[in-house]
Amino acid sequence: MASKAAIETAVPMDGDDDLAEEEPQAEPGFGPVRRKGKKTESGITFEPAEVEDVMVETIEEDAEGEAYAKPEFAALTPKQQGMRRQLRRIQVPPHRMTPLKASWIGLIEPMVEHMKLQVRMNTKRRAVEIRNSEHTTDIGYLQKAADYMKAFMLGFDQPD
Repeated sequence: MASKAAIETAVPMDGDDDLAEEEPQAEPGFGPVRRKGKKTESGITFEPAEVEDVMVETIEEDAEGEAYAKPEFAALTPKQQGMRRQLRRIQVPPHRMTPLKASWIGLIEPMVEHMKLQVRMNTKRRAVEIRNSEHTTDIGYLQKAADYMKAFMLGFDQPD
């Protein structure tokens, strides 16, 4: 029986134009093929449509070209910024103890007066301890002061 179906199947020849007129099916996955007035697999017809004239209205502003006013906010307090009591401890090497004693007042003066930090020398641990207070206005002052003292411990002088 299978041999009869094979015999009855038409085989295309060089002169057959009937079979060549069929449109080749596009492979799925390469995107939609849109032809004018043709229906897609989903049944949607894509046809050109005319759009009515669009009216564009311009709104005249009182102050043309001027930027809006920037909002003015009050500065946040350290408590509102989420600052809590923090401590930085800088170790003092033995060879820097004498220079530290000699220039102690000059070193801590800007930290105490301008940055409102609390500074002390812990002789038992041989370390300078710096902590912020409720009067410290900037969160970054504590780290700046710690870097300042660390630079002195590495051998830099105060004016540097």
